Amino acid sequence: MAGLRTRVVHLRLDHNDVEIVRELAAPESEDPGNRFNDGKAGPEGRIWAGTMDDAETRASGSLYRLDAGGMTAVDSGYVVSNGPAFSPDGGTLYHTDSFAGRIYAFDLRPDGRVENRRVHIRLPSSEGVPDGMTCDAEGALWVAHFGGGLVSRFTPDGRRERRIGMPVRCITSCTFAGPALDELYVTTARPDGEGTGGGLYRLTPGVSGLPPARFDPSSGTGGGRPPG
Repeated sequence: MAGLRTRVVHLRLDHNDVEIVRELAAPESEDPGNRFNDGKAGPEGRIWAGTMDDAETRASGSLYRLDAGGMTAVDSGYVVSNGPAFSPDGGTLYHTDSFAGRIYAFDLRPDGRVENRRVHIRLPSSEGVPDGMTCDAEGALWVAHFGGGLVSRFTPDGRRERRIGMPVRCITSCTFAGPALDELYVTTARPDGEGTGGGLYRLTPGVSGLPPARFDPSSGTGGGRPPG
């Protein structure tokens, strides 16, 4: 699967050839100013993906859920949406409103409904804006600061426990990988031609992440995060 500018598609990869097998969804194809941004499979097997205004002026972005019933908007009013991330028990979904400097928490129900949106984290503008993020096995959020040169760890109650300075300014996202899922890989950008931006960095933060979830086209019944 891949998210293109306005579509979510199923790809077939064959060495250097890439073929679009079929289109899974195109919920905002009539709005040329909008595009997909971050997306991720949730522990119940659904895809969660956000859209944004490419000019970063209109609050025209939404958070979508993709499952066997199609693609459904579950929240709206974002200029730039980012994230998402999920708690270890699958009961909380986190989603970023980058333009507002906020990370929201939602109660995530087994049937895919999201409820009780509340502000979980606010970042001061002096630290950039919250971008991509991931959750570790202890339920803490690791948040990339775009324009702030930081990666921060927030405990499940929203308290900042750690702040890691990075050698570049524009941090875009992070995820755990490695045989023991104890390496944090951090992606960066260089929108203004910043010399060392655009690289991939590896950190060893002393905690482990969660196994990646997998998309289940039958609505998440048995295709979520694998055991172990």
